[in-house]
Amino acid sequence: MEHADPTGKRLEDISRAYDYRPIIDTYEQCVARKVPFLISGDFATYRQVGFSERMIVPLSNDGTRVDHLVTCLDRLREEDIC
Repeated sequence: MEHADPTGKRLEDISRAYDYRPIIDTYEQCVARKVPFLISGDFATYRQVGFSERMIVPLSNDGTRVDHLVTCLDRLREEDIC
């Protein structure tokens, strides 16, 4: 990838090897429902394929409005699984 460091960029401005819309949809559901989400499945990037799990947790300063989302991502590469 030409610009591999996405720091400070919007998600839609980062070039990807996959469709990121399902991830955005999950972020939007997390904010709307105000509950944590765990999504998992196969992934394919420019360099790797494997299985991943992503946990998205909503945070609130006032207990009502979602102010932040914390995301944890764990990827198992295909060579690590076999």
